Amino acid sequence: MALCAMNKKCGFWKLNVHIHIDRDMTNNEYYFQVQGQMMVTGIEQAFFVIYTNKDLFIQKIMFDIDFNLKMYNNLLTFFQNYHSHEMNLINKLILLSKKKA
Repeated sequence: MALCAMNKKCGFWKLNVHIHIDRDMTNNEYYFQVQGQMMVTGIEQAFFVIYTNKDLFIQKIMFDIDFNLKMYNNLLTFFQNYHSHEMNLINKLILLSKKKA
């Protein structure tokens, strides 16, 4: 594995990567993912774990209702402003294709 990474023949391996994790997980990009997964599954706590050859980091994360409500509202706004517009275009294309058939 190390030889593979050193020779850069396996793009998915990274060697000697330094990961800085702030103890305040709310600033971490993975916090959104973990909170979203907890919202979808309905669990109240999760463990964020990073394991490397040099260290082990474990952070208990509790479900944050305020964070999830804000995230939900942002996702809803995104969906309403962008995704629904795209779906309207797709529906128009489907209708046009049915008229031609």
